[in-house]
Amino acid sequence: MTKYDYTLWESYMLSCMQDSAHDREHVYRVLYGALELGKDEPGVDWDVLVCACLLHDIGRQEQFRDASLDHASVGAEKAYRFLTKHGYGETFAARVRGCIFTHRFRSEHPPESPEAKLLFDADKLDVCGALGMARTLLYNGEEGEPLYSLLPDGRVSPGEGDKEPSFFQEYKKKLEGIYGRFFTEKGKALAGERRQAAVNFYEALLRESSSLYDAGRAGLRALFGEEIALVRLCDRPELREPLARWFHEKWGVPLEAYLESMDDCLAARSAVPQWYAALDGGTIAGGLGVIENDFHDRRDLTPNVCAVYVEEAYRCRGIAGQLLRFVCRDMKERGVGTLYLLTDHTSFYERYGWEFFCMAQGDGEEGPSRMYRHTEP
Repeated sequence: MTKYDYTLWESYMLSCMQDSAHDREHVYRVLYGALELGKDEPGVDWDVLVCACLLHDIGRQEQFRDASLDHASVGAEKAYRFLTKHGYGETFAARVRGCIFTHRFRSEHPPESPEAKLLFDADKLDVCGALGMARTLLYNGEEGEPLYSLLPDGRVSPGEGDKEPSFFQEYKKKLEGIYGRFFTEKGKALAGERRQAAVNFYEALLRESSSLYDAGRAGLRALFGEEIALVRLCDRPELREPLARWFHEKWGVPLEAYLESMDDCLAARSAVPQWYAALDGGTIAGGLGVIENDFHDRRDLTPNVCAVYVEEAYRCRGIAGQLLRFVCRDMKERGVGTLYLLTDHTSFYERYGWEFFCMAQGDGEEGPSRMYRHTEP
């Protein structure tokens, strides 16, 4: 490869790039990333690698004009024709074509050659971390796609299972799982270093947008006279037996265990335990508790929010979020600013300000569950 070769390939690339998310700077980042990753890989043909990196996205405009086209396939053939037209051998042009053809994340054709794997990893690194989130937002904006979709009840969807395109859908469909798709060890390591920045951004955006919707919808319900009452058992001791029986029916924990814990709550010897309910008149619509340990091996992570439940007829109305916020504020006033919560849910508690903390093993469970933490400001 001479400077003439590089300039020829670069000039052709520049003539094809018109996409803000897949612009020439993306191409240069992929090239520089591939050169860095390639330092640790044996048998790399640097001419093939550099050429493939520079030309890997030249089929983007065709895909934008016709969504049925695959930019990797189109770009691979364009690159082959360009190279053979300019006097490069068919073997070299075919190797470049193969790299470009297999670089796409959603392709059913995984990369095989060292150069193809390096191109794939370098291209995927540019979708990781803060850079990846920024580029995805640029692409969504260019396509006129929203940040998120709304669920049928009007809440913000976290993106899982969404059919309509949005930033949250793309995060759940592609960005969240990309970190396990690398072929080089160095690529895996660099992606891992960037991962938390992407997670933090997604969780913050979900939390901020969801909390606004939940609060606003609760405000409208209040205006319409439909507000649910949130109460503390310590203020409503007559709820002891019906509330204990309600939790027993929902979770299957012995009734006596709930009654004993509620007696401790009413005795007010310490800040923990506490029990709470969401009432619709005389009907228990939802409830939760705060106990020292919710049956798991991380005894140091205490106290725990437990037994979170909302009746099916009252779901999708933001009641769980209201209960969680009510409990966090109440416990803060009791001198407990940090709470933990063990669950198998994902992308649910984030919207209410909870952050994933670690995995913990539940008593009698086959595998670990997710431990969340919330610190009331």
